[in-house]
Amino acid sequence: MDNLLYRRTIRRNFPVVKQVAKLRYEDLPSQTIHKAKRVLLDTLGCALGAADPQRNSVFTSRRF
Repeated sequence: MDNLLYRRTIRRNFPVVKQVAKLRYEDLPSQTIHKAKRVLLDTLGCALGAADPQRNSVFTSRRF
């Protein structure tokens, strides 16, 4: 059963994988590149923010 599921998954995803493998940075629209950069920066910001919870508690408890 596991082998059958694996083969079906590969067969279903292979066309997408082929397209992605051919994709080049230059082929992407500028809006897509801009959005991808923003998402990457957001992800890095979340990771950095979660890296030191004790330090971040000072920022969250401070009242403005």
